[in-house]
Amino acid sequence: MEVAQRIQDELDALREAVAKREAEPICLAYLALRKAAAENGVKLAEMFERADEILSLSASDVIVSAFSHRHCFMCQDGAVSCKECKGTGFVEGGGKCPVCDGLGSMPCDFCQGTGWAARDMIPPEITQDILKRRQLANVKDDLKGLKRMIDKLNAKKAG
Repeated sequence: MEVAQRIQDELDALREAVAKREAEPICLAYLALRKAAAENGVKLAEMFERADEILSLSASDVIVSAFSHRHCFMCQDGAVSCKECKGTGFVEGGGKCPVCDGLGSMPCDFCQGTGWAARDMIPPEITQDILKRRQLANVKDDLKGLKRMIDKLNAKKAG
């Protein structure tokens, strides 16, 4: 397959993935496009220019967003079922599981309990943007939780 056609095929796959609005297909399409570009001597800047044209929007924004939402494939939100109690939280005899302290789950060894795809799975050219986006999302969540806590404390004082 000629170089231009292979790149075009991967750009088309990226466009289709963006149309689905699902993080994993976008990530996989970008990785395939990135590989095709590298194998054929196309620079990242040129690849992003082509992607911007075909998507009619900022390809880097879409790709960074997709990778920012890419979750760990080994767990559910950073947790796995405890191997000792098989997720029940209890051991034989009805006692609390000493490994998970009765929770039934443990932090995922693969993602270290974050629930996010490992950093080494993020292409280096977008790593910083993704980490910033994740940090901002975590700060926003923390601020919402803090506001709820303050609201509860104020309600207790008023009541």
